[in-house]
Amino acid sequence: VSGELIGHEMGFMVAKQTDPVTGVQTSLITNAYEIVFILTLLGLNGHHWLISALHRSFDRAPVGELHFSGDILPMITSMFGEMFAAGIVFAAPIMVWGFQTVGWRATVLVVGGVLSSAAWWAAGITGRRPEDTGEPMDGLTAAEADATPDAEGTTGRHLTAQQALRTRGFWMISFGHAFALLVVVSSMAHLALYLTEDRGYSAGSAAIVAGVVPLVQILGTAAGGYLGDRVNKRLISGVAMQMHGAALLGLVWIDAGFAVVIFIVLHGLAWGVRGPQMQAIRADYFGSTSFASIMGWSNIIVTMGAIAGPLIAGTLADATGDYRLGFTILGVAAACGTVFWVFATPPSEPV
Repeated sequence: VSGELIGHEMGFMVAKQTDPVTGVQTSLITNAYEIVFILTLLGLNGHHWLISALHRSFDRAPVGELHFSGDILPMITSMFGEMFAAGIVFAAPIMVWGFQTVGWRATVLVVGGVLSSAAWWAAGITGRRPEDTGEPMDGLTAAEADATPDAEGTTGRHLTAQQALRTRGFWMISFGHAFALLVVVSSMAHLALYLTEDRGYSAGSAAIVAGVVPLVQILGTAAGGYLGDRVNKRLISGVAMQMHGAALLGLVWIDAGFAVVIFIVLHGLAWGVRGPQMQAIRADYFGSTSFASIMGWSNIIVTMGAIAGPLIAGTLADATGDYRLGFTILGVAAACGTVFWVFATPPSEPV
């Protein structure tokens, strides 16, 4: 929150960084703050405190014995309020003192310089190639790496952005990614409203369901990283598209309560398993030299899916009175998006 506030005052809100997996935009200052706080947390052994707190939570709330009451919504609202207040606490002293003492221009210059230097320092530590520091790639020795079969499309060549744009694989991957985000982003924006308005859930119950989906996604992400090194990435992505579509269609066409559980599992796992493949397959096909430029051009198409999904769901919900038609269209579109991964074959030679 503090990063968003400072970024707004500095004028950096225009230049946001977009997560290519979810399409969600995050302030550059927020990212810099996260890096600084994570490094500080690790330096103070804060991760040990978190693990200890997790261990003790099983004593305070044993598995199977925690029951939510009607007070859960006020508690969640209070927690979000405290989080926002904490952000103000971190950001306000910097903004207020700087603006009153040296003026907003000097404050922006100093804060921007400090955060840019911190980001540069962090990038210098985390952005080194393993070979340059004597570390084996993926924890493998040279012999083990040579014995590992290459992924589909991996040839060692590095295409420029112009060459990548002239390949069928670039466009198929981009549209496949965009069609997946039709479901991902629309469900993020409208799931809670759907559950409360169309299924009669309370606001607290809907919030819990929406919060469980990312937890399942974490499990899927771990599985996706493992499978991506062993199974064809196009196959993984295509199956995930079917899971996205089936999850959303089942949610709106099956009235039973278990449809919500099926949605959480199918959609969360598909989201997590598919995510690591989106960047990995581009690196396999196009190399790393111009990866940022290629990803930037691809993200223009991907963002269209992230924008279109919520707009279609919301517009049709307002027009028809419920989310059935909008979610059906998005679910069918996501399932049909499998065809993009069928034709997302590796480029033969640079054009």
